Amino acid sequence: MPIIEDNNWTEILSSRDLCMIYNLDDLINAGVDSLKIEGRMKSLYYAATVTRAYRKALDNDIDKDKYINELMNVSHREYTTGFFYGKEKNDFSNPKEEYTRNYRFLGVIKEEVEPNIYSVDIKYQIKLGAKIEYIGPDVFLLCDDKCIVLDENFKKIEHIDHGKAGYIKSTLPLKEGYIVREEI
Repeated sequence: MPIIEDNNWTEILSSRDLCMIYNLDDLINAGVDSLKIEGRMKSLYYAATVTRAYRKALDNDIDKDKYINELMNVSHREYTTGFFYGKEKNDFSNPKEEYTRNYRFLGVIKEEVEPNIYSVDIKYQIKLGAKIEYIGPDVFLLCDDKCIVLDENFKKIEHIDHGKAGYIKSTLPLKEGYIVREEI
């Protein structure tokens, strides 16, 4: 494997992200009966989206392609199949370590505290009127273009910041655990 050197650093392998979703039949035929989804140093949004896509692909869900396409929306480096098909067939270097980011992870829906009002574990600022999306294990995508954010006293405010208590008011059928995101 190549070693890349610069004046300030040496790098043996500047990796890409492993993605075997298009090669699941090869893994199954090789006798693999379980998969580990990378989660260390990744967001909850990344782990949930990737796990959901692999589950749909393994179950041969009729809508699996739209879930697989979601892998392009999570923050990731260029995808690779790693050493699965030999090192000659893959360029592992990614000197710029560039990440693709199409969506921002805003938080996670917690419980419904009043009809159509949900507490949120906020991970990034959510703005009043923002076009946000919700994804979950039982729903592909719910779009909300009239986001109403409320403070801890249920008063409408301009935005909720990370680390603050806040709520979202929505007429959509939200459930605890749904991920809140916005397109960048």
